Amino acid sequence: MRKALRLLPLPALIALSLSAQAADERPEDWRLCPVADAIPAFPDAQDPTGITSTRVDQPTDISGDTLAGTEDNPVFEGNVSLRRGDQYLGTDRLTYATGTGIYEATGSVRYQDSGMRLVAQTAKGNQNTDRHRLDDVRYQLVSRRGNGGADHITMHGADGSLYGATYSTCPPDQRSWELRARRIDVDTEEGMGIARGAVLRVGKVPVLYVPWFPFPVDDRRRTGLLYPAVGSSSRNGVDYRQPIYLNLAPNYDATITPRLMTKRGVQLGTQFRYLDDNGAGVLEFDYLPSDRLTSRERDEETAEFIEKGYPLENRRDDDRGQFSFRGHQNLSRNWTARANLNWVSDPRYLEDFSNNIDGLAPYSLLSDIGIYGRGRHWQAGLMADHRQLSDYTLSSGVLPHDRLPRAYVSWDQPFMDWLTVGVDAEAVRFHHPDKAGGSRFDAKPFVSMPLQGASWFATPKLSWRYTSYRLDEPAGAAPGDDAPSRSMPIASLDAGLFFERDADIRGEDYLQTLEPRLFYLRVPYRDQSGLPLFDTRPMTFSWGQLFRENRYTGADRQTDANQLTLAVSTRLLRQSDGREKLSASIGPIRYFDDSRVTASGEEPVERGKSA
Repeated sequence: MRKALRLLPLPALIALSLSAQAADERPEDWRLCPVADAIPAFPDAQDPTGITSTRVDQPTDISGDTLAGTEDNPVFEGNVSLRRGDQYLGTDRLTYATGTGIYEATGSVRYQDSGMRLVAQTAKGNQNTDRHRLDDVRYQLVSRRGNGGADHITMHGADGSLYGATYSTCPPDQRSWELRARRIDVDTEEGMGIARGAVLRVGKVPVLYVPWFPFPVDDRRRTGLLYPAVGSSSRNGVDYRQPIYLNLAPNYDATITPRLMTKRGVQLGTQFRYLDDNGAGVLEFDYLPSDRLTSRERDEETAEFIEKGYPLENRRDDDRGQFSFRGHQNLSRNWTARANLNWVSDPRYLEDFSNNIDGLAPYSLLSDIGIYGRGRHWQAGLMADHRQLSDYTLSSGVLPHDRLPRAYVSWDQPFMDWLTVGVDAEAVRFHHPDKAGGSRFDAKPFVSMPLQGASWFATPKLSWRYTSYRLDEPAGAAPGDDAPSRSMPIASLDAGLFFERDADIRGEDYLQTLEPRLFYLRVPYRDQSGLPLFDTRPMTFSWGQLFRENRYTGADRQTDANQLTLAVSTRLLRQSDGREKLSASIGPIRYFDDSRVTASGEEPVERGKSA
C-alpha cells in the first residue's frame, strides 16, 4: 500500500503555480488584507515537521476504521489517514487496485505538509500511468502566505494543469484582490507555468486581463516576464509596469521595464547587474520622453514658482529621466574601487516618481567615486564627490562644495610598546557653481605614548596642525589674501581607570564596572576669520564629543581649548554570556578659558561653562 502515497505530491502543483508572487523573503506588508487561516489546521494531522527532500525515505503509515475488499483490491473506510514525514492525507474512503494501479479517495479529502493545506471532494488516478485528478480544490499556503482554489486539477508525470484556478493573500470572505485564471499548465521539470485567460480583480472589478503569459514556478533563472505592477492615481492615470527579465549569463543579467501611465506617457526602465570574483555592480536608467505632466501643469507650475520665489530653472523638464550606478571592484588585497553615481533630469523628478505616499525626497543627491586602500597601520584614498539639487523649492546655493578631487592618508606606526608616531593629511580641491572655490592642504603629524596596565590607561599626545589654502577669491577679514594658512600645536591627555565587582541581581550573576575617565585638551588661540568654510560645521554634541580634539567637522576650523572632561561610566555584563545589559555614562566639560574660534553664526564658548 505504500504506492498509494504517490498521490501526495499532487497538491504541490498548486503551490508551484500560484505562489511565485508569495516568495519566502517577501516582507510582511500585505495591505488591505487581514491575516487569517483560509483552511484551519486539521486536528487529526501530525505536526508538519521534516523537509521535502527526505520524504521518499520516510516510512508510510496507513490507517482506517475498517479494511474491506481483497488483498489485490483493498478498501479503507472511516477516518482514513496516510502519513509520511511532514505529509498527511485524510479521507473518508480509499480504494486501490494493485493490479491496475487505479485508486480513488472520496469524501472530505484533506492534505497537509510543511508548506500548504488543501481540501478536495475527490482524488483519483492511475499509479501505473502516473495520471491523477483532484476535484473541487481549496488550498492555503502555510510557509508562504496565500490561498485560493481550483475547479479541478489534472497531472501526468511532471506536467499538470489547474482549471478555474484562483489566488489571493486575502481571506475568502474579504477578497480585496484576487488573481483568476481559466487554465494554468505547469511543467515541473522545466520549472515553467503558462496561465491562460488570467484576470486580476480588485474587489469585484476586473482591472487587468492577460490572455496568455508564462511564469517560473521555481528559483531557476530564465528569460521571461516577471509579475506586473498595476496602480492608478490622479497624476499618472492607470499605471502599468511589466518587467521583462533577461538571463544573459550566470554572472550578469538585465531587467527591462516598460511603464504605461495613461496621463503621462510611456517610460522605459532598465536595470543591469553584474557579479565577478572581484566585484559587483548595479546600473539603473529610467527615461520618459515628453512627459505630459510637464506640459499639462506648466502654466500652474510657473505661477506657483513666481508667487513663492522658487528658482524657475527648477521646473520640470519635458524629457524626464534618472541614472544610478552602485558598484565596487577589488583591485588588490589592500585597494578597492567604489562608485555611487546618481543623476536626475530635474529637481522635481524624485517627487514626481516617488513611491512614498507623502512624496518626500532628499534635498540633494550625492555621487562619489574613488579608490580606497587600507593596511595594518595606514589607510588612504583618492576620490571625488558631487551633489545635485533634488528639491525644487531651494536654489543650488544651499548645496555644499563638491570635492574634485580629494586625496587623504592616515598613518600611525607603533615603536616599542610605549610610542606611536603618525600623520593625518588631506588635499582637496573645492568647487561650487555659485560660490568661490579653492584648494586646501591639511596635515597633522603627531606623537603619542599609549601607556596602560590591567586596570588603567594614560595616553599623552602632542600634534601640530598645519592648514593652507589657494583660493579663487579672498575670504573673510583678509582682503587680497588668496593664500591664507594656519598652524598650531595641539596637546591632550586621555586617562582612565577600570574597577569591577561581581553582582547578583534576581539570582543572576553579573559583572559591574566603574570606569572614571578624564580628558584634558590644550590648543592655543589662532585667528581663523580669514579662512573659508568649505566643508566645516559644528558637530552635534554627543558623548564622543567629550573626548575629541576638535568640535568641528572638516579642517577649516580648529577649536582653541583649555578644557577638562571628567566623566564616569558603569556597565552591567551578564556573566553567563558576556552581554551588556545596562550602560550609563555622565560627564561635563569644564572650560578654563573662553573658546573664541567660531564658525558662521556660532557664539563663542564662555569660560567656566559646562556642556
